[in-house]
Amino acid sequence: MTHLNTLAGREMVWTRPSLFKSSYELRSSETVVAELKFENALGRKATAHADRRVWLLERTGFLQTKLLVRDHSTQNEIASLTEKRLKRSQEVVTSDGTRFVISFNFWGTEFTLATTSGEVLATMRRRGFFNVSWPTEIRHKAKSLPEVSWLVLLMWYYILLRRRRSRSH
Repeated sequence: MTHLNTLAGREMVWTRPSLFKSSYELRSSETVVAELKFENALGRKATAHADRRVWLLERTGFLQTKLLVRDHSTQNEIASLTEKRLKRSQEVVTSDGTRFVISFNFWGTEFTLATTSGEVLATMRRRGFFNVSWPTEIRHKAKSLPEVSWLVLLMWYYILLRRRRSRSH
């Protein structure tokens, strides 16, 4: 797989290759550059692949939900996002204390990953009504961040969980 930070400035698209599986691919042209697979259709756990690395993503809690990112090989927690459902921005905190912000517009059709100072690192926008895809762009400023791959995967995981929750109401 191509490293995500080398694709900064290029449009990539999240797609679901099969309606019968809970797996998603981030593609640049015809090349798969990242994957996210849920353990099962209604599961809270997912495995994410990018840059020849693997992370485990999991939602914990019920009223106060938290999204966790773990390194697959060590099982160490590398980041968390404590979800604040009434806010349109969520804070990601890494194990070393670095903070990032995932925010979205009123309609939930555009998501942004940024630094706490507001510098945009990546965007995802919903396109289409019936055949939905999510064009994704990593900005050039994110190119040097070692965290960019799992941050983009965490943002996608967060979007998918929000969409699942909105459908269940």
